[in-house]
Amino acid sequence: MPGSGVSAQPSAARSRAKPVIREHKIPAADSKPYIAVEGPDGNLWFCESGASKIGCFDPDAGTFREFALPAGGSMPVGISIGGDGNLWFTQKEGNRVGRITLEGAIAEFAVPTANSGPDGIVLGPDGNVWFSEGNADRIARGDP
Repeated sequence: MPGSGVSAQPSAARSRAKPVIREHKIPAADSKPYIAVEGPDGNLWFCESGASKIGCFDPDAGTFREFALPAGGSMPVGISIGGDGNLWFTQKEGNRVGRITLEGAIAEFAVPTANSGPDGIVLGPDGNVWFSEGNADRIARGDP
């Protein structure tokens, strides 16, 4: 800029690092990964909505662990860290909310509203997990 002592550099001349995208093949066929979160263990935890599993990817080792849900066709779609340090997930077709420990132990809890289709889930400021019941137009709370 004239007289300011500052020289403007055109944006095209700025140096930018190119992003690197790496893909990792999930072991389960037709897994249909959906929603992923970083767990307290530093691993990436995600729903395998097509395979009715919860997946865990270790980015340091480049390895997967998969945990089958008790009922096939349950379609897990939402996952979040709970205030208890476990991961909580929804089962849209199974009409349940589940909890998985970092070791892979799974517990499931029925949603009282029939066919509510629980999907999104998040840790609330009160320490509870909150989730949407998309088919019932409701928000629900689970107390870990």
